[in-house]
Amino acid sequence: MYLVFYDDRCVLCQNMVRTLSSHDSQKLLHFESLYADKAQCYGIYGHHSLVLVDGDKLYFAGKAALRIFWCLGGWYRCLGVLSFLPSWLLDPFYYYMAKRRHQWP
Repeated sequence: MYLVFYDDRCVLCQNMVRTLSSHDSQKLLHFESLYADKAQCYGIYGHHSLVLVDGDKLYFAGKAALRIFWCLGGWYRCLGVLSFLPSWLLDPFYYYMAKRRHQWP
């Protein structure tokens, strides 16, 4: 099981969770708010990006988003393979989208 912390105050993030949940046929992903008590246990309460907990590893921002695809398996691994790129390459795109997320309906 993988634990995904997301901003539950963000409409884009809520839609992402619904979409991922519907494609997670093996129920590998468990979703929690970045503002939940459980986030405090990981020291990420109110963090400003998506966070994936995979065992004892934490993935943030772009790497977390792509690593989720890797975890889902199937054809999603085609996207997930990009999670092995360095964060400095992935995060600018992630933060570009995140900065504008409240502008979208």
